[in-house]
Amino acid sequence: MNLQNKKNTTEKTLAVVAPPAAVETPEYEELLEIEQAAAILKIGIAATAELTRRRRARPLPMHKVGNKRRFRRSEIERWVNGEDV
Repeated sequence: MNLQNKKNTTEKTLAVVAPPAAVETPEYEELLEIEQAAAILKIGIAATAELTRRRRARPLPMHKVGNKRRFRRSEIERWVNGEDV
């Protein structure tokens, strides 16, 4: 086997494959910090944190990222309107 043939057999080709059209990807929604969520609700940061407590009948929906609380604007709006989140 000469050097040229050896080189061709060791090269790998990568193909870029697009996802099928039927697969929908969820839209990206920015995660808000607690200060931003408090501003939307027009209340203080401590009051916003208290609304996320699980012991409440309807806690404010939030997502833990590490030890931080993060919020989605759409979930806050649905929560304010009394909709299921």
